[in-house]
Amino acid sequence: IDPQPTELKAIVRESLRLKKELAQLKAIETGVGFSSDKTAAIYFECARSTIWKWVQDGVLDPPVKITPNHSRFENSMLKAKAEALRSAS
Repeated sequence: IDPQPTELKAIVRESLRLKKELAQLKAIETGVGFSSDKTAAIYFECARSTIWKWVQDGVLDPPVKITPNHSRFENSMLKAKAEALRSAS
């Protein structure tokens, strides 16, 4: 059965989303750039609310304001915290 055009569009959209997500996760692994709370949550395999709880508890450094309406976490910090968590367990 051939997929319908709308199904193909959904598959392409999902494929592009996953490709972008993978690139963002690779950026954290290289320690270069900045990431959103959503990407950080995917990286740590937790909820976004957990990321903000960790900021509140001092586990993660607060994000950097990159514009008046956007803050992002430094990838170098996320990578270092992940390595510290791995070595602690």
